[in-house]
Amino acid sequence: MTRNFKEFGISDVQSEPNDVCRSTFEWPGIIWVNSVPMAPLSESVFNKWYEEVHIPEIIKAGLGSGSCIAAWRFKCQEASRFRPCLALYAASNMPFVHSPGLARVSQHHVTLPEGGPSQKFVDFDTRFYQRIQVLQKSEEKIGIGKAIKSTAIEPGLGMTGI
Repeated sequence: MTRNFKEFGISDVQSEPNDVCRSTFEWPGIIWVNSVPMAPLSESVFNKWYEEVHIPEIIKAGLGSGSCIAAWRFKCQEASRFRPCLALYAASNMPFVHSPGLARVSQHHVTLPEGGPSQKFVDFDTRFYQRIQVLQKSEEKIGIGKAIKSTAIEPGLGMTGI
């Protein structure tokens, strides 16, 4: 389906709406994890554990279930931000989050202080997002862009949702 998004400065965009009425977690989406290492875990050790141990274990946990198909890490360029580290996991089907494979991913490792668990030394904020629409240009693009912008909005006190 092609939709007109010219009012947003975007033209010739393919739009693929998702069926939002599927049962819980029976949809493609992303796992969004903001984090920050806490003392005594240094940022360099945290990065080593996350990149060499944790993410590969999560990718491996999805094999066979066809779920976690890719992962990306980002770091906020504003040093004052709370939980400046971001990991995104693309999941083709979100039952992965309840799978035995993911449950077996260890939060303990020799690279962590005292051998872990990671939750003792890393402040995590994990969220699960359902894909509701895909917008992309007509020409084929491979990979991910150089940056990601995220905006979170919460209603102010006394405001209600629509």
